[in-house]
Amino acid sequence: MSAAEIEASVTEFRDTLKTWILRPRQFSIDGHGHLWVDTTFNHDTHSYFDIWDGTEYVGSARVRDRLLAFDILGETLVTLVERPGTGGLTRGVDWYDISGELAAP
Repeated sequence: MSAAEIEASVTEFRDTLKTWILRPRQFSIDGHGHLWVDTTFNHDTHSYFDIWDGTEYVGSARVRDRLLAFDILGETLVTLVERPGTGGLTRGVDWYDISGELAAP
């Protein structure tokens, strides 16, 4: 995927109206003060977060599988997910290092 295609994809995602369903722990704040909101969480293969710095949109992040819950511990995004398995759906915990992803405000 070219840089122009990636930028077009990011722009389209940012400009698409999202249905935010309020539920417990939908929001979290990272160590840089960025607000993480799980916006698209009910997909089989991946889920998305919108990331905000105050009222400024910073970007989005995609994680594997269907997001059930998440937390940010220091520089680590921890997700509880539901993923397809050989005997049906299974749950798992994934850890993502987000230390280099976003510059401090």
